[in-house]
Amino acid sequence: MKHTPGKWKVYHDINVMTDSKNPSFIASCGMNNNIQDTLETCKANARLIAAAPELLEACKEALELPIDPIDEIGTSSILTKIQQVIAKAEGKE
Repeated sequence: MKHTPGKWKVYHDINVMTDSKNPSFIASCGMNNNIQDTLETCKANARLIAAAPELLEACKEALELPIDPIDEIGTSSILTKIQQVIAKAEGKE
């Protein structure tokens, strides 16, 4: 995996850092002059970014569940979406 290992945490509402003894900077979700972001939007973006490593891991674990796509309505399309988002996160899209 080439990204900074998780867990990540939100600091000061809009900054994302690693959650370790020596935190390192991941991202800042400040307001952009070209986009009419509100502070609440910036906070929501920071929370989403901070959750990214755990979301990726959860998606990978979901693909390993013993699900029969033929027996479950819509499962096949959900599994395809999960595979696509994992590929996107890993730069394989």
